[in-house]
Amino acid sequence: MEFEDYKAEKRQQGVDLAKAMTQSVNSMSFEKEFMAGFIGEMTTSHPTLQQGVMRLIYQLMIALSKGHFDDRNEATVKFCQEVKKIENVYFPFI
Repeated sequence: MEFEDYKAEKRQQGVDLAKAMTQSVNSMSFEKEFMAGFIGEMTTSHPTLQQGVMRLIYQLMIALSKGHFDDRNEATVKFCQEVKKIENVYFPFI
């Protein structure tokens, strides 16, 4: 597999994950069950994988902090703006 193909495949995996997650929380009545399953799995996964997921979540928060908001996502954007103020955040790959 060519390097560019590999990069494109990884980008598509990210797109697919984002779609799966947004679809999973798009049900008010089952959001708690989804979160319980996700959190349960993440908190028991390998520490290196937990670190990688936090790198992803942190980068998402930085991107969201730069966005525009309305009543639907105001709390998210404002929270992410506060997180962005934290200095020296680094999640090394170990």
